[in-house]
Amino acid sequence: MNSQWPLVRLGDLLSSSKYAADILPDEEYKEVTVRLWGKGVNLRGVKLGSEIGTGKRFYVSPGQFILSKIDARHGAFGVIPEELDGAVITSDFPLFEADPKRLDVEYLNWLSKTPWFVDACKKVSEGTTNRVRLKEKQFLGIEIRLPELAEQRQIVKKIESIRTQVNEVTSLRKGVLTEAQALLQSAFQNLIDDVQYLPMSQVLPIIRRKVSVNFDGEYPELGVRSFGKGTFHKPALNGVDVGSKKLYHIEPNDLVLSNVFAWEGAIAVAQPTDTGRVGSHRFITCVPEEGVVTS
Repeated sequence: MNSQWPLVRLGDLLSSSKYAADILPDEEYKEVTVRLWGKGVNLRGVKLGSEIGTGKRFYVSPGQFILSKIDARHGAFGVIPEELDGAVITSDFPLFEADPKRLDVEYLNWLSKTPWFVDACKKVSEGTTNRVRLKEKQFLGIEIRLPELAEQRQIVKKIESIRTQVNEVTSLRKGVLTEAQALLQSAFQNLIDDVQYLPMSQVLPIIRRKVSVNFDGEYPELGVRSFGKGTFHKPALNGVDVGSKKLYHIEPNDLVLSNVFAWEGAIAVAQPTDTGRVGSHRFITCVPEEGVVTS
């Protein structure tokens, strides 16, 4: 951030907005959620007034800056989009109008995504672990570097141009990966068209290797990601924590599948790096018959 830009208190740039909503039981109201780590402001859902709690609610308008008192330390900031005009929020979501003569709200929006800004908000949040809340008065005391309005807009324009380019590259990459996957599936299907089909029990029988659990032992677990994304390592379980849970050894080249999430591709081949890992009864291990099939 340019040190030549003047330091200005947020309180000199933002004014609190509290337009109270009169909640009627038979009317529908849009509710707002502010996503963590600067990922935007979205519709949480639509409720009848009779389904909304008794606390005060406030209307939001497009272009207002919003934050979550509870999750400001996790980057929960954003700008109200057009589609949420007239939605309602609780007092846990402070809402601000930016001074249009001094601050472009989109400049603040991008600034709020930076580690520096999130860290500044952590410092003005107080409370015990589960009740930490940002203090609005201290938040407004935070000082930011503020370029001239025209320069703010230029900065926003450049950032949004870069974001557009990144999104285009990401979209192209996804398209290439999808096409490559389709080609691989087609090629594989062509290769096995004339192959004899056999029951899994003849080519990849289920093999269970039960673990003898000791209370003073440790048992590193293996997990399987959905959508064919491989295995991952879970923290080790203490023997005491295992309790009555049944564990089974998993060995490299086992075909491992989750009997809960196999339907969404939670199937993987155990790798050498998975040696020594165990799985619960939810993970079925199939061992390829040598000379018949490979995992």
